[in-house]
Amino acid sequence: MKTKLWIIGILSGLVTGMVVAVIMTYQDWRVNPSGIFHGEQGTNWPVVWETALSWLLPIWALTSALVLICLLIISRLRSKPSSRDQ
Repeated sequence: MKTKLWIIGILSGLVTGMVVAVIMTYQDWRVNPSGIFHGEQGTNWPVVWETALSWLLPIWALTSALVLICLLIISRLRSKPSSRDQ
């Protein structure tokens, strides 16, 4: 059961991080501050990947931690016998 919670937490963080990273990277690419994302030569992929990772990693870590904490609290509350059960 604990392994399942870890997998759910990590995958939830990864999916959330990827969605946020894609949206924010696309917004930066579209606005193109200082012309660093694209120019006459095309898209500057190293800058795009760096931006995507700079959004993905912190969002992944934060979301995974929050989901894991919530899931662990819920699983502990469900496993405790309530006073009505006794």
